[in-house]
Amino acid sequence: MFNFYKYCLFCFSPLPETPSGVGEHVFPKSIYGFWRIYDVCETCMKHFGDNIDQLPLQNPQVLKSIEQLQLPNAERYYEQIKYKGTDTINGVNVKMICKNGSFKTKAHEINENFFEFSENDWQNIGVRWLNRKANLQKEEIENEIEKIKKQYDSLKLGEIVRSSKLGSSIRKRSVKNIKIDEPNLAHISPLIAKIVVSFLYYILSVDELASLDKVKDLINHARYLKDLSSNTINWCPLAQEPEYNKFHRVWVTFFDRSICIDVTFFGYPNWRVILNSNEPIIKHDPDGKLIKEIIFILDFKDSENRKKHMGFIFKDSDKPIFYEVKF
Repeated sequence: MFNFYKYCLFCFSPLPETPSGVGEHVFPKSIYGFWRIYDVCETCMKHFGDNIDQLPLQNPQVLKSIEQLQLPNAERYYEQIKYKGTDTINGVNVKMICKNGSFKTKAHEINENFFEFSENDWQNIGVRWLNRKANLQKEEIENEIEKIKKQYDSLKLGEIVRSSKLGSSIRKRSVKNIKIDEPNLAHISPLIAKIVVSFLYYILSVDELASLDKVKDLINHARYLKDLSSNTINWCPLAQEPEYNKFHRVWVTFFDRSICIDVTFFGYPNWRVILNSNEPIIKHDPDGKLIKEIIFILDFKDSENRKKHMGFIFKDSDKPIFYEVKF
């Protein structure tokens, strides 16, 4: 356990001489990340834990990887994301959730006169909402609900039963075309920004970092302080067909005045960041050989013997040379 830096990589506040705590998981622990660093302050660690480290479980590509690899909790993770369907009568979008392998309408209040919930939520949600709205005793509400339910069962789709006592109408609904509500899922880009920044701090000098055009933007994005331009972090699969494996990877390719960073989860879902530099970035190994690519792999195929590998591809070669690393 040690610090490379005397300051936090993300907010630049001073760090204690002796690190405390479990360290920051660069790849979230929720998706088998086991690389930990100690150059992140407790405030930023808490921010990442509260806001960033659950983002991969909001991403359909990552969830598909977990499912295909038959990793534990895949079904539970799918229940944590948003779904939407289409009302079969009026075609409007309906918010949905998945529970115990089946879908139901997400209970939510649209306005003071309109509340959505599934049929099996009459008692635990509907009664409470109607009681607040109608200001009646619980027994009165329940008796009226029982009357409504008998009428409701005989309704056709789109038909309505009304209760003057409750001052409410209940419409029978059916939903089709249920799918993940991808536009409204939390975006994974702040996590990619966190991983990219963390890795670059350990392979580049401070001057080389300062020469890159968007490092500060990535830092601020990871801390939810700034949005990124639309072309900074891009979904970019490296293979035409998905092939899932139990490893995560950071792959850095050096060009003359730019670097390309690929962040890969489970061997397939990949996001790419390209950063331009105002100075050439030239990396050599201890023997003076010119490095054109660096590959870092977290291998958890064997859960009892997880390994970290660092690979280098040198100029005039396409074959990486890997070493196991212990940091």
